[in-house]
Amino acid sequence: MLFGEVAAISSPIDTLYAALCLDPEGRPFTGRMRRMQGCVAPRRLPIGGIAVHPYNKDATGTVFERPFTTDSLPMSALYRVHDLAERAARLGRIPRSGRDVYVTEFGFQSSPPDRELGLNPTVHARTLNESERLFARDPRVKSVAQFELYDEPDVDVINSGLHYVGGRLKPAWRAYRMPLVVSRRSREDEVEVWGQVRPARGPTIADIMVSPQPGGPFTAAMRVRTSRAGYFQVLLRRKSAARLHYRLRWRSPGGALLHSRKARAGRPIRYLG
Repeated sequence: MLFGEVAAISSPIDTLYAALCLDPEGRPFTGRMRRMQGCVAPRRLPIGGIAVHPYNKDATGTVFERPFTTDSLPMSALYRVHDLAERAARLGRIPRSGRDVYVTEFGFQSSPPDRELGLNPTVHARTLNESERLFARDPRVKSVAQFELYDEPDVDVINSGLHYVGGRLKPAWRAYRMPLVVSRRSREDEVEVWGQVRPARGPTIADIMVSPQPGGPFTAAMRVRTSRAGYFQVLLRRKSAARLHYRLRWRSPGGALLHSRKARAGRPIRYLG
């Protein structure tokens, strides 16, 4: 049983605290407020985790956008759920086994179709991968559900699909199939390469390809073995590694050769205080 299912805006943190009979600072209600909220004898909720939808405002932006308020829950401030869960478990409001986080809905709008708010297709694909890297760094995030698979005919609602309305694939579809994020380290000759071979069933082998130019040619730089879920994270050391262009290559058991999107080294991705 998951607790929450809250959106990123409209004070989700305060809402969760109140549902746990705690004030916005995470302290137990007292006096009149305690009686008004029905918190005279609060019971521990038998939950298995906390469900959230940590969109940025208007489902756009990047992983590097700082939260505008102290009670919102964009992806860069997901640590706020951990703080809440720790306090709630310590006060006996939830079991300690219920502190894990499930991102049950998440995505970014693209332009097209949303010409006013969406990200251009290339940025949309890159940002989708960067958000996955952010969540993957957090051992308490147990799952992330992509919203949505197909755009809506109505452009006034969230259109964060991997396909346009007519079925045509967005660049984000390839990015989602084989996520790839390259992060700079302190040295120019070293980068972190993180990714996933999502179509694989169980551990598999993939090649990290590099090129000095975006148009190639790409050559194999490192062979990696993934986890059972298809993930890998490695350090790649070679001359001017932070200046190269990257892509991931994988051959399926059926012989199909698949590639990720092309990526450049960016700043390390982490929660922002």
